[in-house]
Amino acid sequence: MKKFVMEKPFLELFPDCEIGILVCNGINNQPEDEEKYAPWLRENEKIAAKYFKAEEWTENPVVRVWRDAFHEFKTKKGVRCSIEALLKRVSNGGEIGCINPLVDIYNGISLKYGMPVGGENIDAFDGDIRLAVADGGEYFVTYGSDKDEPALPGEVVYKDNTGAICRCWNWRESVRTMLTEEVTNAFMIIEQVNNSRHDELEAALDELSAMIQKELGGTVKKFIANKMLAYLWPLILVVAANTAYQICAKSVPQDMDPFASLTITYVVSAIASLILFFIFGRDTTLLAEYSKVNWASIVFGIILVCLEVGFIFAYRAGWQVSVLSIVQSAFLAIALIAVGFLLYREALTPNKIIGVVICLVGLYFINKS
Repeated sequence: MKKFVMEKPFLELFPDCEIGILVCNGINNQPEDEEKYAPWLRENEKIAAKYFKAEEWTENPVVRVWRDAFHEFKTKKGVRCSIEALLKRVSNGGEIGCINPLVDIYNGISLKYGMPVGGENIDAFDGDIRLAVADGGEYFVTYGSDKDEPALPGEVVYKDNTGAICRCWNWRESVRTMLTEEVTNAFMIIEQVNNSRHDELEAALDELSAMIQKELGGTVKKFIANKMLAYLWPLILVVAANTAYQICAKSVPQDMDPFASLTITYVVSAIASLILFFIFGRDTTLLAEYSKVNWASIVFGIILVCLEVGFIFAYRAGWQVSVLSIVQSAFLAIALIAVGFLLYREALTPNKIIGVVICLVGLYFINKS
C-alpha cells in the first residue's frame, strides 16, 4: 500500500502547510469530446480575475504567498508556482486549453479557488510519494523532453523511489507519473502554504471530488495532511495502546508463569506485525527488509521481554495502575535526558533541568500520598 508522507525537513520549512488529497480509483478519463470542459474553464477564468486586482502583480495575495514560499528553498531561476502561471496567462488575455477530462476539471478548480491543484498517476509511483527537501540529483524528465533534469539540493519536491515527481513543489511534473487519458487511479492534491484558507481548501476538495465522481465515475477518498496530524496521531496511538497495555499487564492471571504468557503475546504480535506489513508496507519484500536488520532489532526483543516481565511482577507486588505508570515515566524521562546528553550529544537545556526537578517533586508527592 502506497502512502503519502510529509517529511520532517519540509515540515520544518512550512509548519503551517496543508495538503488536501483525493485518492481516486476506477475513473474513466477517456474524453468523449475534447472540448467538453472548455466552457467550464472559461467560466472559472472569469472568476479567477478577482485574484489579480492589485496594480503590482506580486502584491496579489495568492501570488505573494507563493513567491514568499519559493524564497524559502532552492529553486531554478525564474520558476513560479502553478497557480501563478495559470493566473498570469489569464491576466494576459490567454485561455487555458483543454488537455484531458481530469486535468481540465482540476485546472478549473485551481482557477476558481486560487490554489495550486495537481494530480498524478498512482499506478506509476515507485513506492511511497513524499513531499520532501531534495537531496539533489533525483531523476526527473518533464513533458516534451527526454533529458534528465535532476532536482537541486535543498529544493522542495514530490518524489518516490525512482526520482522526483514534481519539481519546485508544484512548478513542473514528471512525464513518468503525469495524468494521461489512460489513467484509472489518480492522486490529486490541493496545496496551501498556511492554514489561513482552510475552509476554502475544504470547499475546493469537496467540489473537485464531486466533479470527478460525477464526470469520471469511480470512487474518491478525501484527506487533509498537515503537521498537526503528522505529530498528533502517533501520540494518540501511543496513549491508547499504553493504556490498554497497563490493563493487560495487570490482568495476567496471578498463578500463570509470566514467560509462558509472553510466548502467546509474542506469537500474536508476530502475526499482527506480518499482517500490517502486507497492508501498509512499501513495495518491498520481507527478505529485503530482513537484510537490513542490525543488532538493535535483536536486543530490542530481549529488552521487550524484560519490560513486559517487569510490569507483570510490579503489579503482582501491589503497584497501582494509576501510580506505576507515572513513577516509571518520571524515572524514564530523567534517564533519557542523561542518555540524550551522553550518547547523542543533545543539549542539556535549563528547560530540561527544570523538567527533571518537576519529575522529582511529583515523585515526592506521589510517595507521600
